[in-house]
Amino acid sequence: MKKNMFFIILLLLFFFSTNSYSEETIHLSTCEWPPFLSKGLKHNGLYSHIVTSAFEEMGVEVEYEFYPAKRAQLYAEIGKTDGSIAYFHNKNREKKFYFSDSIGKDNIMFFHLKSYKFDFKTKDDLKEINIGGTLGYNTLKKLEDLNASGNKFKIYVKNTDLDNLRLLVKGIVHVFPCSREVGLHLIRSNFSSKIVKKIIYHPKKFYTKSLYALFPKRSKRSKNLISILNEGLKRIHKNGKYNQLMDDFSKGKYKIN
Repeated sequence: MKKNMFFIILLLLFFFSTNSYSEETIHLSTCEWPPFLSKGLKHNGLYSHIVTSAFEEMGVEVEYEFYPAKRAQLYAEIGKTDGSIAYFHNKNREKKFYFSDSIGKDNIMFFHLKSYKFDFKTKDDLKEINIGGTLGYNTLKKLEDLNASGNKFKIYVKNTDLDNLRLLVKGIVHVFPCSREVGLHLIRSNFSSKIVKKIIYHPKKFYTKSLYALFPKRSKRSKNLISILNEGLKRIHKNGKYNQLMDDFSKGKYKIN
């Protein structure tokens, strides 16, 4: 009997804590990261749509504020917004934020010119070649760690993925590891059709990373928002909504014609 009463009390607490947010709108910061996130995409892009759908399952509305990447994270950290999307996990962020369950995964592939014979089977295949790396990205840290462990190659560090793709086209770097979808989007949006045909990516993944929503540890309500979002994510996985959004993304349905 006592166990049943305890369970009922927990359910009621969760119900009322969830309903307390159903009458308000939470604000999440994010940045331009097409084709995943952008004000120019339907529903602000795939990842925002996933998070919005999960919160909607729980009766919570979401509005997004777009800022440069560093500012988007900073505003969540200081409480200007309730949280931010979409980020990979690292120890520095863990000190300041709670992480939701995964909202998606990103595959990092090696892009290269079709004319460059590149076969990536093991990390040894990276020795003595020129590789592009983007400043501030997790991929650059992985490259630097590989280099330090004895896989000697030259890293060309640039400020943006597009800068690295331009080095690739010029033949200055031999390969450039980048998100598959982001790389393809940048190539198709910034180069001529003649150049587009010259760039391919190796089918073997460099690595796959999960992406998360972040909520600041300094906010007293962050843990509750995490619980609500995680429950919503479970529901959209169970009812098929999540798979439908992923399918829509693969079919290009987030583009505004």
